Amino acid sequence: MKAAIEYISFAVGRYYLSQTELREIGDFTRENILKWVNSHQGVDWVDIAPFKDFHAVCGDIDIPWATEKSRQHWNECKDRVDETEKIYHYQGEAGAAG
Repeated sequence: MKAAIEYISFAVGRYYLSQTELREIGDFTRENILKWVNSHQGVDWVDIAPFKDFHAVCGDIDIPWATEKSRQHWNECKDRVDETEKIYHYQGEAGAAG
């Protein structure tokens, strides 16, 4: 099952959740996702946590943005996030092929 969080914090981005992370979150609710994200610290999370707002999807569960302003801001940035993901995906494939 594919699960992702689109977030606005110091940066704007998308984070794909692993099966282990989904188990750590427990019930896929806004509260549990926030609790899980806020429990993370360190260099890997510097641009991610804390969230200003987020939208998350896991299977049939769709947790919407808390505010319309956040949803609009995401829509303005979404193409950049998608392009960044394509670059990282391409670099990963190129590294694996070499």
